[in-house]
Amino acid sequence: MALLTETMPKDHYRTLGISPQSGPDEIRKSYRSLVKRYHPDRHPDDKAVQAQFREIQEAYETLTDPVLRDAWLQERWLLASQGLSTTTMPILTATDILRRLIVIERGFAAEDPWRTDRDSRMRRIIELLSTQNMEILKLDPEQLDGVGETIVRCSKHLEAAGVDNLIDLTKELMPADHPALAALKRIHSEKKADARWNRWKPLVLLILALLGCLLIARMA
Repeated sequence: MALLTETMPKDHYRTLGISPQSGPDEIRKSYRSLVKRYHPDRHPDDKAVQAQFREIQEAYETLTDPVLRDAWLQERWLLASQGLSTTTMPILTATDILRRLIVIERGFAAEDPWRTDRDSRMRRIIELLSTQNMEILKLDPEQLDGVGETIVRCSKHLEAAGVDNLIDLTKELMPADHPALAALKRIHSEKKADARWNRWKPLVLLILALLGCLLIARMA
């Protein structure tokens, strides 16, 4: 029988105060109401309320993201089939960690890059690669390689700062000579170069346009 560990409740329906039959409008309505009640700006010194607010955000993000929702429902069904509740979660195996990371990466890939909630997905990666889970992965080199490859794929959907965070996590998880680290550093350099170009691009295009106008004027 799998070892168990107590965690925060993960029944997202209960967190939002809705039923499993609730549609998108009801989910959104409940979320907005709870956000007003539990927003950290209204409770700056109440850590418990702030934790509840994070749970509300996670529940909403999961139930409104088709990829995350399907993965969560599958896990919920599996727990129910084993006689477990969503308030008591089994310790993850290396395979479980990799599978969840792949779900996050597929979420990145499935969304419009201009509308992807990168911060939310980045938080999920950081939570997934906790110290405990890293130790579990280090004991399974085969899954560790898969995690490295998936992290690299995730990095392609992030800005340079996000890739930098992934590099820090991967340094704790992988040997210094692991190919995933080299790939992440290369992607990070490319992202920084793209960011620099995007900052200067309007000015460069303006200068080229002015030079073109001057050239046309001289030829006239």
